Amino acid sequence: MLATAPPFEAVSREVSALLKGKVVVGHDLQHDFAALGFGHPRRLVRDTARGLPSLLGTRAGRPRKLRHLAAEFLQWRIQEGCHSPEEDAAAAMRLYRRFRPQFELAVARAEERREEARRRRAAAAEAGDDGEGAEWGESDQVGPVGGAGEASGAGSSSEPGGSSTSEHSLCEN
Repeated sequence: MLATAPPFEAVSREVSALLKGKVVVGHDLQHDFAALGFGHPRRLVRDTARGLPSLLGTRAGRPRKLRHLAAEFLQWRIQEGCHSPEEDAAAAMRLYRRFRPQFELAVARAEERREEARRRRAAAAEAGDDGEGAEWGESDQVGPVGGAGEASGAGSSSEPGGSSTSEHSLCEN
């Protein structure tokens, strides 16, 4: 089956091109981006695992499991028996839609913080400061930078998305 599959690099480039400039919705997307070998602009990522820690909560700094979020906020039981990436994608999209205003506000605030950090770095550089001890803020990318395309990611652009099948067994039809 894999003997006739296209090369990984070609698939990665194609996915990168498809997602360029689009909002990607999913759950714990950093793993999907890492598996595909490219990042996506943070301002275009809506991650139900990390996007709203004050609302969706975390346990000891780790994101909550998608099945727990779906049960609590959507009254929807998922991942019972087998693990379906399509079901995960739909759950992540439904969570995003339910909390869309909060996600968008969090993204806008994070972008403001990154822009302020850029201004501080530019002012420090202009003043001849080597930046030692300066706050650098978080990266503008989710996932690895470079690779097949810096402006792309995994998950979904306008349809449900977000779960990598690499670590999950698929349900048999």
